[in-house]
Amino acid sequence: MNEINTAFRWHKPAVISSHRVNYTGGLYVENRDHGLASLKNLLTAIVKKWPDVEFMTTAELGSLISDGK
Repeated sequence: MNEINTAFRWHKPAVISSHRVNYTGGLYVENRDHGLASLKNLLTAIVKKWPDVEFMTTAELGSLISDGK
């Protein structure tokens, strides 16, 4: 949350980097459950603090930046 707060304070996008391995339970179901719960907690906290936040894909962010918006 601190890094997201800093990005938003500087009017920059906050990028949440993740990998599908955090959300699959092929080897350890506990890892999947923990990863999904952590992501849900993070997204809930973001929306609570910044209700007008917009979530987008990397491709959407790239298009927004290349269009100069």
